[in-house]
Amino acid sequence: MDIHIENVSLTYNKGTPFERLALYPLNLTIKSGTVTGIIGHTGSGKSSFIQLIAGLVQPTTGTIRIGNIEWSSLKKKTSIALRKKIGLVFQYPEHQLFEETVEKDIAFGPRNFGFKEEEIIQLVKEAMALVGLRYDQFAHRSPFELSGGQMRRVAIAGVLAFQPEILILDEPTAGLDPKGRKEILEMVKRLHHTKKMTTIIVSHSMDDVANLADQLIVLNAGKVTLYGSPKEVFQKVDALQQAGLDIPEITKFIQKLNQRLEQKIPLDCFTLDELEEQIVEKCKRGKNNNEFL
Repeated sequence: MDIHIENVSLTYNKGTPFERLALYPLNLTIKSGTVTGIIGHTGSGKSSFIQLIAGLVQPTTGTIRIGNIEWSSLKKKTSIALRKKIGLVFQYPEHQLFEETVEKDIAFGPRNFGFKEEEIIQLVKEAMALVGLRYDQFAHRSPFELSGGQMRRVAIAGVLAFQPEILILDEPTAGLDPKGRKEILEMVKRLHHTKKMTTIIVSHSMDDVANLADQLIVLNAGKVTLYGSPKEVFQKVDALQQAGLDIPEITKFIQKLNQRLEQKIPLDCFTLDELEEQIVEKCKRGKNNNEFL
């Protein structure tokens, strides 16, 4: 399900002394089934952008089209149909957990959208399986007894349970230790591969979006300053620095390594496995040609 953003802008407190333009007019299309990373420094407009798509705030101008549903500056309320299609997982979503058991917390969304009780039990089990939580082990436990990473999985399962077609994750690894961060990133990859949802990820981590995203949207002061694949975006170092951003750590490493190599390694390696493959390939090629790297 494509997301079409046509001439959409957002102004807070319009017509008051506190009026503030949060987003300048945007024209973008997010293709169905893709992973889009939204990056930018604090105050760049990332949160406003995803709240517009989710229908939580009304555009000041323009129209957002998701399938056959429109959300525009002329409509003051979003439809239930739109809210059922979009699952938004806020930053630190575990702070939103409130039920006495994991099962009840995950069931809240489907129950609120009117699913039948017999359907809800199955949806809860499926959602827990998707995020790697065994139903028999976690369903009847209090979510507040779990680790930070497990609580975040419960919160994500609560969104997945009502089967949205679009998943929006706001800083999904924020505040987690390296192990928890790795587990959540692997889970997001697995979810996208399994469910083929249109996925939007907001992150401050260049390494996270480089590994996950098909395309990146770079926001700066409410404007889209860069748009393209991670390979295209992360080669524009000057533009990123002007937006207050940096390149992934692995890209910095490859740049330094390339200063010593005759056969350069492509800058579109964003994982250690990809980098290893490139180095091994170049070693083989150099050995066959009696050359050094």
